[in-house]
Amino acid sequence: MNNDQEVQYVRQRICQAVGRRISELRQKQGLTQAQFADQSHTSADELAAIERGEAEFTMSTLLAIAERLNITVHQLLKGIA
Repeated sequence: MNNDQEVQYVRQRICQAVGRRISELRQKQGLTQAQFADQSHTSADELAAIERGEAEFTMSTLLAIAERLNITVHQLLKGIA
C-alpha cells in the first residue's frame, strides 16, 4: 500500500466511525434522519451518506451536527480522531 492509498484508507475509516457515532447519537435522541437533517441544516441525502461513512464532511457541517446534538466537535470526535 502506498502513502496515498494509506491516507485514503484512514480517511475512509474516520468517516465511517464519525458516521456511526452521529447515527447512534441521533437515534438516542429519537430523531429520524429527515428530522435531524432539517434541524442541523443539512440535506437528508447528505446526512444519510455521512452516517453510512460514504461522504466526507466539511467542518461547517460537522459543527452544525455537533451543535444539534448539544455536544462539541471534540466530544463527537473523541476516541476517533
